[in-house]
Amino acid sequence: MNKYFILVIGITIMLPGCIVGPGQKKPHAPSMKHYSHQKVENDNRLTQWWLEFADPVLNDLIKQALAHNYDLAIALEKIEEARALFQLKTGQMFPEVGALAFAAKTRFSSDSPFNRLFGRNGNGTSFFLLGFDAMWEIDIWGKLRRAREAAGYQMFAQIEQARMVHIMLIADVARAYINYTALSIQQEILSHVVTIDEQLLNLVNHRFKAGLDSELEYLTQEQQTTLSKNALSVTKTNLQQTKNQIAVLLGLLPDEIKLDAPKRVPVGPDTPQTGIPSDLLRRRPDIRKAEKEVAAAIELTGAAVAEWFPSFKIFGLVGTGGLNASHFFDGGTLSWFIFPSIQWPLINFGRIKANVKAKESAHKQAVLQYTKTVIEAFAEVEDFMIAYSESKKQTIQSAERVESLKNSFTLINESFSSGLNNSLDQLTAQKNLLLAEYVDVQLQQQENVNLIGLYKALGGGW
Repeated sequence: MNKYFILVIGITIMLPGCIVGPGQKKPHAPSMKHYSHQKVENDNRLTQWWLEFADPVLNDLIKQALAHNYDLAIALEKIEEARALFQLKTGQMFPEVGALAFAAKTRFSSDSPFNRLFGRNGNGTSFFLLGFDAMWEIDIWGKLRRAREAAGYQMFAQIEQARMVHIMLIADVARAYINYTALSIQQEILSHVVTIDEQLLNLVNHRFKAGLDSELEYLTQEQQTTLSKNALSVTKTNLQQTKNQIAVLLGLLPDEIKLDAPKRVPVGPDTPQTGIPSDLLRRRPDIRKAEKEVAAAIELTGAAVAEWFPSFKIFGLVGTGGLNASHFFDGGTLSWFIFPSIQWPLINFGRIKANVKAKESAHKQAVLQYTKTVIEAFAEVEDFMIAYSESKKQTIQSAERVESLKNSFTLINESFSSGLNNSLDQLTAQKNLLLAEYVDVQLQQQENVNLIGLYKALGGGW
């Protein structure tokens, strides 16, 4: 028995290194040498990029969202679930020990061979057992270890998923706040436009009745007034919906959020930092998650391959027992046994082979998904770079146009005060200026949305 026990211990110690199946290999990552619109190679400020807008309200909203958003809370809880599954796989590598209590009473007929065996002469037999049993699967081929490693990589993938939610949440809050500020200012502008259109309609109506304007001019102005009122109504609706969206992102009910009317659209940095392309592979959580999923697929393939090989298990029991419970702890009642077993699947009708093929296919899919994720990430950065660059140019041109119309309105207003222009010219010039300011706010909004999209695409926010 001692020799047999030593053999079992030797197998346990020496063979766990015999891991079968494919080894870990990092997937090839396609990369760009440089971005087409790259300005700065330092990405130190990407971690808290929203601070570049220098807006205390935005900073506070993001702080609240990170503390109370439900999507982020769910993502963090999924990490706990993945961690528990990893601990489960870890526990399966060690012996399982349980307490055992057993009591039985039997009675056989006087002619039964069992009666003569137990020597009770038909009076019945009692048997009692109290002790511990154990079972241990010796992981010779690495099946349990590879399953544990796969669970570990899946846990890390879930951490990256939570980082993705973190990044998207910050971007969504910032985007919604930018939209809210723009819509709030546009609502105020359109309110003035509606007032001016009503004044123009009243003026054109008097001129039409006086024979100075045609009915077509009156109907055209009436239509313009209706369009302005409709635009104001749509803007009010969008403003309230955007406010509700911010509330949801902050984990609040729509009536629980209080936002003051902003005076301006926040302004981002003139030269946003992008980092170099190789930084993208390090920063983007979706790329890091895809890489972890490739590693997990390799481990699961190895665990499937290990099923081709025999499994080694040890069963054991130790306890005290006998025919009389009062003698449980007597020296002669101690019992124990060790029962090693080997199980080797010989005929399984292709089950193991099919499982290995399925896991190999899942690994190939994970590699393809990783490559696709990397390519899409670079394309997303490039898209937002060109979008931001062009919107920046449009914003500069719009600001110049607004300044020009301000000068024109000042001159026309002065002429009106001197009696050189009529009120129609003054109201029309004022309306043109307001509409230009409306477009200018819209372009500022789009510039900032593109900038936020660029920061998000770069993996900024953690």
